[in-house]
Amino acid sequence: MVTLDKIQEFFFRAMLQGWVADAPRIDMPRMPGYKASFFEEGSFYLLDCWCNLPSGKSSGTTNIFHKDVPVWVMTYGGYYQRNVSAFVKEALQAAYQEQEFFGGRGPLRYEKREKYPFSYRNNPSMGGLFERFFGKEIVYDLESRVVGYHTYHGMSLL
Repeated sequence: MVTLDKIQEFFFRAMLQGWVADAPRIDMPRMPGYKASFFEEGSFYLLDCWCNLPSGKSSGTTNIFHKDVPVWVMTYGGYYQRNVSAFVKEALQAAYQEQEFFGGRGPLRYEKREKYPFSYRNNPSMGGLFERFFGKEIVYDLESRVVGYHTYHGMSLL
C-alpha cells in the first residue's frame, strides 16, 4: 500500500535527479515551450513539466504517480531574472538533499554570498505540510530588491 511517507521519500530522490541536477529535458508534444524531466523508481514515477518564457515568467507542475495513478501534485509559477536560475537551483537542491519539505521548494532561508549576490526566502503556509501546502518563495538582491518569486501550492491525491 502506498503511504504519504513513501511518496515524500520518493519526492526528494526524484527532485534531486530533475531540474536542479540539469537532467536531460524532454520536449512536451502538444505543449509548445514546455520542457519536462522524468524520474522512475519501482512503482513510482515523477513528471516535472515547466515553461520558461522570454519575459522571465515561468509556470509548471510536478506530478507523482504510483502504479500509473496520480498520488501527489504541485503547481508553481512566477518570475525570475535570468541570472537567478543557478542560485534558485542550488537553494532547492539544498532542501532536497536535507529532505526538508517547505512547500516543495527550497529552505526557509538560503544565501551563498561568496558565490551569489542574492538571498532566498521561502514562506510556506500551513507549516509546509506534504499533504497540503501553499506559499511563496522570493529572491532578493543585495539591495533587498525582489529579483524573482514563485508562488506554489499542492497536495496529496490519496
